[in-house]
Amino acid sequence: MRNFSSNFFSEKGMTLIEILVSIVILSMIIVLIIPMFIQSSRSNTMSQNITEATYLAQAEMEEIINMNTSSTSSSVNTLSDGILMRGYQNDISCHKCYGMSRDGHYIFIQLKSISGKLEKVIVKVYKDKKKDKQQAQMEMILSW
Repeated sequence: MRNFSSNFFSEKGMTLIEILVSIVILSMIIVLIIPMFIQSSRSNTMSQNITEATYLAQAEMEEIINMNTSSTSSSVNTLSDGILMRGYQNDISCHKCYGMSRDGHYIFIQLKSISGKLEKVIVKVYKDKKKDKQQAQMEMILSW
């Protein structure tokens, strides 16, 4: 005698409903994961831009340190002249401010007097010349 229940529940193949349910579940998982990949890509791009801007600010700061140490007469005027000789233009936003577009960024250098022998050097890197979005900043104090 044959067992009726074994023939009724045989698993010889998948039904159309099972296949459709599995496709719907996989589609839902994919739809939920895609925004994560998009956000990850945006974060990666933003991080890369900030790192690039930081390297640019560091290079400019090292160049200013080099100008200050290699100069025979260290003073704020000598440093200002050296900055202008490197291709920077006077920035009208403040006194002793200089700016230049380089590598797709706008580099802004500001010299602030702290005391007679101390000068604060601020290097800011912006996304563009409008100075809307600052991407990096470095500061140091030079003594004469």
